[in-house]
Amino acid sequence: MFIVFTNSTCGGSMINAFPAEDVQKWMIKHTAHVWFIAACYLGFVLTAPGKIVKKHGLLPQWYYYNGLLQLCLLVAFLPSVLFTLLTGGWKDSVCKNHSLYTGLVSGTVMFLFVFTKLLDLVETLLIVLEGRRPLLIHIFHHVITLLFTWDSYSHHSSLARWFVTVNLFSHVILYSYLSPKKFGIAPCWLFVAFTQVYQQTKLQKKIQKKQSIHWQTR
Repeated sequence: MFIVFTNSTCGGSMINAFPAEDVQKWMIKHTAHVWFIAACYLGFVLTAPGKIVKKHGLLPQWYYYNGLLQLCLLVAFLPSVLFTLLTGGWKDSVCKNHSLYTGLVSGTVMFLFVFTKLLDLVETLLIVLEGRRPLLIHIFHHVITLLFTWDSYSHHSSLARWFVTVNLFSHVILYSYLSPKKFGIAPCWLFVAFTQVYQQTKLQKKIQKKQSIHWQTR
């Protein structure tokens, strides 16, 4: 049962209703399971190409419906990001959680976003089942992003606000490019490549920063 209370830490009254602490404890408890899933995923996609072939034709539909999901999450999440940015400024949006994890809408999006990274693994599985061999960067991108987002949620990182925003935006653009049905967007391949490289670069910088802070505090 959700507990509703008022929080005015971000320059205004906001209703919080997402059980962030309970979810955080649950995700920490199941971290080992995610690593196990990642290991099974790597074992399959690195060894199965060419051995298992089942023409299914599901990828276009997967791109379309997953793209719609990412678009819905982005539309739901943007008001929270803009509210924090306009009331607290850039520094607040980067350094402070406020109601990022506890807000009913933003908390739900943050929670669902982590599980979209599990859903992304399905894309690679579908590619392998079609008899194709995915690129190594594609394989490890999905694994690293999954583990990073799971760990980030477990620590309620405020940096996740912008990582989620950029990641959702880049995936909406990517799936609009790959899907046979468009979302009213017609991006060129160069822009798709740019958004993917940009968000992956930002992810790498955040990982390096986190490692640096970890070693400094030891």
